[in-house]
Amino acid sequence: MPTSLDFEDILKESAYSSFQEINELILSLYAIYHAEKGKIISKNDTVKLEGFTKFALDHNITQFNYYDSVENIFEAFDKKQFLSIIEFLKNISCSHFFWKSNGNPANVLYYLEELQFVMEILWDYYLIEPGYVGSVKWKISKKTRNQIRHLPKQALKNPLNFLLEAFEKRDLSNRRKDIEEWRLAILDNNWHNQEEHRDIQDFLCCLIEIADLLEYRPINY
Repeated sequence: MPTSLDFEDILKESAYSSFQEINELILSLYAIYHAEKGKIISKNDTVKLEGFTKFALDHNITQFNYYDSVENIFEAFDKKQFLSIIEFLKNISCSHFFWKSNGNPANVLYYLEELQFVMEILWDYYLIEPGYVGSVKWKISKKTRNQIRHLPKQALKNPLNFLLEAFEKRDLSNRRKDIEEWRLAILDNNWHNQEEHRDIQDFLCCLIEIADLLEYRPINY
């Protein structure tokens, strides 16, 4: 016979744990606010602050120090799922009713963090290391080439070289800003023209296809 489980106690415990965590966060933020209230930034503080500006988002470095590598790109989602996620995000960024019809907004944050991870790990792993890109033509199977929907045909000669040229046109920091602007557009519950974020959407689709083609990358240039 099928077993019927009562999840009421589990749900209550989960809700209580979430409430505790949120409450602790609020208390911590209040403690920081209270400790810093009335303080003025001195010249010494400004000097120290400038020492960390190289880590700001408007610099051409990755936002995070990733423990994962290119081998982990498809750990959370496969190629098909990533492309479906981008399509989903495209659609809801043109909607007035995000908060009513799309569930937990944290999903949007998670999806875009994963897409940013793909972008930054490819940039970090290949493009900042001289010699990784090379000029050798990749031997991509005909079956795989026929499945490509977003990369232009000329990019298939050497996808990493195509990626390098794309970052030369618009660098990592600006691509990251594009993702952030798209994220805010999705969550602001206002209608946005489909073309407004087309460039970053198309670029992310190309990134996913490039990541899927890495198995064809020549080992030695």
